[in-house]
Formats: sequence, C-alpha cells, structure tokens
Amino acid sequence: MTEDILFFFDREPQALSLFELLCEQAMARWPSSTLRVQKTQITFSDPRGYLFASRPRRRGGGLMVSFGLSAPLQSPRLFAVANPAPGRYTHHVQVRDFSELDDELMQWIAWSHENMAARQRR
Repeated sequence: MTEDILFFFDREPQALSLFELLCEQAMARWPSSTLRVQKTQITFSDPRGYLFASRPRRRGGGLMVSFGLSAPLQSPRLFAVANPAPGRYTHHVQVRDFSELDDELMQWIAWSHENMAARQRR
C-alpha cells in the first residue's frame, strides 16, 4: 500500500484491511486499473472511474464501496442509491466484514467496469 492510502485510512485499521482485500480483488480482475487517492475517496479507474472506496461518516463503520450503473439495483445490501444524472445511478454498499466482499458485490463492480468501458468507447 502506498503512503497516501495508509494516511487515508489512518486510525481505521479495519477499513484499511477491507480496502486491501477489495483492491486485491479489483486488481486481479482489471490489472490495468489505476488508483487515485483524494480527500474523501479512493478512485479505481480503467481508464474511467468504475469503483470508489471511502470511509463511512461514522468511525468504526468499515468501508463504503460505491459504483455506478445505468439502472438502479434492488438489494437489501445497498446502503443508498443516488440518481445524479439521467441514466446514471450511484450505488453505495457499506462493507463491515471480509465476507461481504463476495461474488455478488464483485459482479456489480464488474457491471460498473463494463458500463464505464462502454462510455469510454463512445
């Protein structure tokens, strides 16, 4: 992990551990991805942003995983779904345990990656 990432998760060891697993899974699927650490989130791009990781507003809350799709998902796992623009739905999943970084979540992220790749080709 880079110094920027370690600083981002300062005093949040659980969130850092969850992020490390998320990063490992995402980079195994999309090795050309790049990471950009910002003040409130870490963006995974390939070349467009398809996955975003942030700290929940409350301490000890694990990791907030966000991704965009062209249609809203329906699942009790979703913390929130926002519609910031026509045809764009941002989904937020609060991850508190390693078991929640599962095949279902990675499939949603894969759809986001495909969606962003299609937008890039336009």
